[in-house]
Amino acid sequence: MNKLVSVVITTFNHDSHLLDCLNSVLLNHSFIYEIIIVDDCSSNPNSISLLDEIAFNSYPIPVIIHRLPINSGRPSLPRNAGASLCKSPLVCFMDCDDLMHPEYFAVLNKYISLASVIDNSFILSSSRVRFTDPNFNFFRHSSFFGIYVTNKLSSMKYFLSTSGLIVPTHLFQSVSYENIYLEDWRFILSCFSNRIISKYLVVTPPLIAYRVSSSSITPNSKLTQFKRVKNVMNTFQIPIFYLIPYAFFSILKYVYESKILYRVFFRFL
Repeated sequence: MNKLVSVVITTFNHDSHLLDCLNSVLLNHSFIYEIIIVDDCSSNPNSISLLDEIAFNSYPIPVIIHRLPINSGRPSLPRNAGASLCKSPLVCFMDCDDLMHPEYFAVLNKYISLASVIDNSFILSSSRVRFTDPNFNFFRHSSFFGIYVTNKLSSMKYFLSTSGLIVPTHLFQSVSYENIYLEDWRFILSCFSNRIISKYLVVTPPLIAYRVSSSSITPNSKLTQFKRVKNVMNTFQIPIFYLIPYAFFSILKYVYESKILYRVFFRFL
């Protein structure tokens, strides 16, 4: 089997989750040419020690540690640096506090050949679900008036995200991650607006599990995040009515995760 993918994991002072992320990616090693961990100049001694340990250990595929000399404050520049180091035709990005499904690339390859992503400059990913179960048991076979639903209503919202995103490496000759908020949205939308890609394919089963950590740079305020999304949409001249589904799923996510009206609407799940 040809190993077409380099996986870039970005990290900063995340010794508590980095090893879990790395191990989940390594379960997919039959598809992966190399793993590049880009450290955004960590200052935590435990994080530095863990990176040294990873660099010393042996793995079934190359695991490369690349340290940035100055902290950039966001994952954008580490992603760009990682992409510039890739030796394979595809790059897949992971945030260090997320987990990859053990059959991530195998499942995606069933939907569309990874080789065709290279030839046609697609962007490919799966949806994400908030981390609760390391065995990826995110679905229950329940229905609401005959409509099958998932026990994680937020899982279908996270399409414009970076963890699990597979991109032809050559795209970085024309576009890169901006060092600004919602950099993942901006990257994908830039690819479209500059006609670098024509398709963004999303596999709907959630194959990436994400955590919300205390050190997250995503604002806690829903209003702040909503304003940022609106600003990005204005930048790329996206009609404002596309904010309606974003707002709807944000409310649905808040209702579910805060357990408001849980017993009324979701007790059958």
